Amino acid sequence: MTEKTGPEVLDLKGLADYQSGSVVSKTLINKKTGTVTLFAFDQGQGLSEHVPANQPHALKAVKKFKMVLIMVKS
Repeated sequence: MTEKTGPEVLDLKGLADYQSGSVVSKTLINKKTGTVTLFAFDQGQGLSEHVPANQPHALKAVKKFKMVLIMVKS
């Protein structure tokens, strides 16, 4: 039996690697109450316009970057 000694720390930056010409996503939590997803965007890549909660939005990376999306459902 393994005994927990405290909270676990995750290195989020290392969980999704960049891929040339792509958007990489990794779902960390997927529950009825919401999701937590890690994204790695290569330069020029993005997400097309979509309408969660009736607010159209989109994303285009001007340089490569990573982000965490936390979506809470009501």
